[in-house]
Amino acid sequence: MAEVVSVTPSRARPVREFTSLGRSRPLPWLATALIAITDVTTLLCAGVLGFVLRQALGGSMNPLVYSELALLVFCFPVIYALMGTYPGFGMGPVEEFRKLSLGTSLVFLVLAASSFFFKDGMELSRGVYVLAWGLSLLLMPLGRAAVREVLARRPWWGEPVVILGAGNTGRMVADALVRSPGLGLKPV
Repeated sequence: MAEVVSVTPSRARPVREFTSLGRSRPLPWLATALIAITDVTTLLCAGVLGFVLRQALGGSMNPLVYSELALLVFCFPVIYALMGTYPGFGMGPVEEFRKLSLGTSLVFLVLAASSFFFKDGMELSRGVYVLAWGLSLLLMPLGRAAVREVLARRPWWGEPVVILGAGNTGRMVADALVRSPGLGLKPV
């Protein structure tokens, strides 16, 4: 939906009305929730894969210790939100990868440091941390790209944008945005 502002001559103040322009209303909260769910799922998969790979390489760790740490996965979306990656409309892949890498590394660093300082007898494998961190860096962008590929053409995905430009330039920008639905910018 696009917002149209018109001035009524009798009152001389803006009146806001909405026109559909053949599209559903954008739902950024839904896109944010779906990306956050994807992030949590991807991080859990990276953690499980890191644990399984470390076990396969000759480790003998107690899976219950790591299952207790699974709730810490919800720290990641908080950091990603603070870094502005939700919903991520208009953010290019390089910028998103940079922010995800920085946020992921920061949370893993804090978790590793806190487990060192507050160890209280738990034996945690550094190999699991390193594997889970590396897999997270690899899988996070892939998970988000998969979600965008599936959902980017939905009418509620993205933000409507108005293109200011005349003639061919404006059409070229609009065509580029239509060809790149993953950016989440939908010309109206």
